[in-house]
Amino acid sequence: MPGDLPTQTNRPTLNPTALPVADAARLLSAASGQRVTAEMIQADVDAGAPTNADGTINLVHYGAWLVRQASDSRLQASGVQELHARNSCSLRSEACSLRAGGSHD
Repeated sequence: MPGDLPTQTNRPTLNPTALPVADAARLLSAASGQRVTAEMIQADVDAGAPTNADGTINLVHYGAWLVRQASDSRLQASGVQELHARNSCSLRSEACSLRAGGSHD
């Protein structure tokens, strides 16, 4: 009837800020179209992914952690080589300066 309030269904609800690891895996698999297992999420938790005090996953915090991990990995992959080359050049310049009688600042 118009004006009636919707009735509650007996469907279980999921709280995206407090999902058990298995539910997070099922939800992420369904949303992404890629297989995400509870073991994959647990490995992330073991590697430092944030969890709530009761061990559940907050999807927003977990997603932010994943983005940070991906960003750190990319920076490390590209930045380590660049940093090494820069430091190597800097050290060579300093050594050349010292051999030529320059100061060591």
